[in-house]
Amino acid sequence: MEKLFNKDGWAPSSRFTSISAGWRYLGPIVLASTFIVQGEALAQKEPSVDLSPLVAKATVTSHTDSTKEISVVLVLPLRDLQGAIDHAARVNTPNDPQFGKYLTPTEFAATYGASQADYNSLQSWAKNNGLKVAQRSMSRTTLTVRGTVTQFEALFNT
Repeated sequence: MEKLFNKDGWAPSSRFTSISAGWRYLGPIVLASTFIVQGEALAQKEPSVDLSPLVAKATVTSHTDSTKEISVVLVLPLRDLQGAIDHAARVNTPNDPQFGKYLTPTEFAATYGASQADYNSLQSWAKNNGLKVAQRSMSRTTLTVRGTVTQFEALFNT
């Protein structure tokens, strides 16, 4: 993960063109409470979560009610990140034969998204840890889950 982000937790925008152009990344945490879940984490009983170095520098300004329900977007890595970056460049480059030939979310999933098995494993992990699946991504790049502050603090050791 260190290669994806600089020491201040920023990623070059080209690394995430297909995910959310224009969003401010704080390492793997997007300002919309997003966590990057690495593919190998799905095979482990206790998944690992990469957090931005900025989290360690954060200051608590107020505590949140531990019973409050919040949403977290889990982001899976692309199977072929470089291929997705190249495709995004080609469909946006005039005079390229692929110009304007965009993929549907289903086509994107088949070519670049997480495997169906990994996506299913992530959903199972969330449900087994008491989280509710709130939204699935057709491109198999994100999974939005809901749970209490206490649940997420326990799961992510925060």
